[in-house]
Amino acid sequence: MHCNIANRPAGRLSCASISRKQLSRDYERDLSGVNIVLKNFDDFQKLNKTNIDAMTKMFGEVTRNAQAITTEMTEFSKRSYDNSSKLMERLLGVRSIDKAIEVQTEFAKSSFDDYTAQISKLGELYTDLAKSSFKPFEMMASKPASEK
Repeated sequence: MHCNIANRPAGRLSCASISRKQLSRDYERDLSGVNIVLKNFDDFQKLNKTNIDAMTKMFGEVTRNAQAITTEMTEFSKRSYDNSSKLMERLLGVRSIDKAIEVQTEFAKSSFDDYTAQISKLGELYTDLAKSSFKPFEMMASKPASEK
């Protein structure tokens, strides 16, 4: 800024004082802008931390439920293998066709009942998996905007 002291109007401040006042206003404006940026950055960090916490909780829930599903399927496979082995033992000890059909029919009925119960249990486990996976995000969504 070029200032010619000789040509200034009467009552006007000196160039040096105008510069200081202008610098002071500029500094305050810049400081205000920096504060806004810092506040927005803090808000972003809080949001990011909240999202990371929710994701961590979700992954923990998914892992826990996946382990429960895996355990249940392993137990079902063992039961199924044991029942099939018992069927073979019983069939090898049968002396008539009628008895073999009876043994096979009992096995088919018990296998179907076991399978139906297993499918129901797995359905519940997968439902729990879905519900617990989204629970951290539901809690985030239900918080008032001031807490987020």
